[in-house]
Amino acid sequence: MSPKYGHTRRPAKYIEHCVTQPGKDIWRLNGQERRFSQIYHKDLDYQPLNHIAKLGVDKPKIMILGPGKGRDILELNGSLAKIGLKPEIDVFGLKKTIDEDVAKIVKNDYSANIALESIDPENEEHKKLIDAMKGKYHLVMAPSSATYFTNHVAYNLFSAALMLSKGGMAFLEIDFANPKVAKNLNNVDVAFKKHVQIYNNIHGTKLEFGFAPYGKLTEENHGKYILIMRNK
Repeated sequence: MSPKYGHTRRPAKYIEHCVTQPGKDIWRLNGQERRFSQIYHKDLDYQPLNHIAKLGVDKPKIMILGPGKGRDILELNGSLAKIGLKPEIDVFGLKKTIDEDVAKIVKNDYSANIALESIDPENEEHKKLIDAMKGKYHLVMAPSSATYFTNHVAYNLFSAALMLSKGGMAFLEIDFANPKVAKNLNNVDVAFKKHVQIYNNIHGTKLEFGFAPYGKLTEENHGKYILIMRNK
């Protein structure tokens, strides 16, 4: 999602393997139905749902990064339908992995055999992805996903943040079981803000984001969510 600058960002080895090998990925946390309650109720204390409910938008736009099978997306869609909303849910993963019945309620599946950090604005096909996803969503979710399984945490946090519309919120899980991440959270914050600054300088924009660790460690993944809100 961001402009191409600095060194080449390669995905972690396992992510590269998933991209290059045929067949669907196998993950321990794979968008199972139970994940809806774990993510939205237990780990995040209903905050993503409350945010959507307060928007006053009948068709809120939501991006799910790393959807897996997407069974939890069915639960999310049903939960929002109960309060009269008709969410427009898009997904982006390494591959097209959502179940067929989930695909019927997902508006766009942008999965294209590429990791988030590998999207290259100079590639015409990748540029189409960027144009389709940038500045669009009221909510971006990345549980056990692109901001967790990466060697480029700050960059992927920033790339996900670029998907937000003004006032949008992103809940992005990072790997707190990794001591390099847990001990250097302040550095991640600084690097994230540097990416924003460089992007604004290149594009002549004035994007501003709030950045804060959110809540307790996640129960199933020993991760921690970063809450990012687009202010401008």
